[in-house]
Amino acid sequence: MSAWHSLYVFTSLSLKITLSDWLTQHGYSLYDPFNTLGGTAYSQTLRLFLAPALEDSVRILVDGGPLTEIIALAADLSHSEACLSVRLDGTSAQIVLYHERQETNDWMSIARRGVTLPHLQAARQFTGSTQVSGVIPIEDMPSGLRAMAQSVSQHQVGRLFQKMAQQVMNRSQQSAAEQFLQGLPRWDSADGQMLMTFMALLRVPRTWRETDFTTLRTAYWLHLRRHTQPRAPLLPGDEVALHRVPDALTYTPLYGGKA
Repeated sequence: MSAWHSLYVFTSLSLKITLSDWLTQHGYSLYDPFNTLGGTAYSQTLRLFLAPALEDSVRILVDGGPLTEIIALAADLSHSEACLSVRLDGTSAQIVLYHERQETNDWMSIARRGVTLPHLQAARQFTGSTQVSGVIPIEDMPSGLRAMAQSVSQHQVGRLFQKMAQQVMNRSQQSAAEQFLQGLPRWDSADGQMLMTFMALLRVPRTWRETDFTTLRTAYWLHLRRHTQPRAPLLPGDEVALHRVPDALTYTPLYGGKA
């Protein structure tokens, strides 16, 4: 996973047909990566997971695709109901509200009851404390090290992980790992904390950022395999992945590709 990106459409209606039609109308061929062996190789893909409606909004998890097309999708989805686009790319956040296919600053229309405009303005200007550069966030570490966070600080765990990496990786491998981690969404960054502060004021589920696309994709495939092949053996780590998203099959994958 690179950037974390989700769209929230303020409706309780199903968007499956709407999203399928949008993909085909924009030149994408729909394909099912979970039930296909081989198939067409696409030079460009846009991958979506449609979550079940929760409260009065529907979440769409987004991966791949040019950012311009994701923005176009968000705008088109807002033709009758507001659509919120939330993105965290590394330490850089972007949050945009669309209505009637146009950007809007009418944040009060999707604010929780009791929230005022000054509350929203203060949240957008929120600058939380950013972790020391180079310390790896706990959520990006192996499960064994993540458990240590209950008794020690994230800074200490991050330094320990870096020390271990230096012992088992050469310099080129360490550099590649650092570049990979720098591209991951950093919720511990100032922008990441701003998003969490601001989103808490909006009419989205309290669990608005759970789960992420990669975790869901893995869990979805495993749950599907367990459903279709109940005797298939589990590999190390599969049980953990299954438990991370126990309701994975309630999501609808919508994948589109361009040759």
